[in-house]
Amino acid sequence: MRNQAGVIGAAILGVLIMVVTVGPSSALPQSGGGIAIVDNARVFEEANQGKRATQQIQANVNTWREQVTANETQLQGLISQRQTQAAIMTPEALRNLEADIEQKQIDLQRLSDDAQRQMGVTQNEVLAGLDAVITPVVSALASELGYSVVLNSQTPGLLYFNPVSDMTDQLIARLNTMDQ
Repeated sequence: MRNQAGVIGAAILGVLIMVVTVGPSSALPQSGGGIAIVDNARVFEEANQGKRATQQIQANVNTWREQVTANETQLQGLISQRQTQAAIMTPEALRNLEADIEQKQIDLQRLSDDAQRQMGVTQNEVLAGLDAVITPVVSALASELGYSVVLNSQTPGLLYFNPVSDMTDQLIARLNTMDQ
């Protein structure tokens, strides 16, 4: 599950990296707000919406994986048939079997390509839906807490952040209360 969260986290990296410009907060000096951090991997693991997004993406992956596995099994059956029966097959039957194997390999490659493409489309759709839920919550939290910038803690180039700036707990809590 951590691997899945990491993959999804990388895919949504651009979604949660956002600059939220808000007016000054009474909790902060009038010169401007601070910087907050959100750990998007934790959002996927702990927020109900993140869990559902992960489940949707995983269900899609599983569906395609089952189809690819079924086709691979059929191909392996044909290859095994060729190996065990080639010596007793007529030349015409062997040619037909070779043609079936070649066609099954082509079909398997097409299915794999289609699966890869469709999984990407589904992942993008699910993440866009999640972004539509998360973005206003992040904006509201940033405004309430007086932050003018919200960054993803897993953003390349982020060398340090003070855990006090981490608003992930508040984001997860807010998302989960929205779900009740």
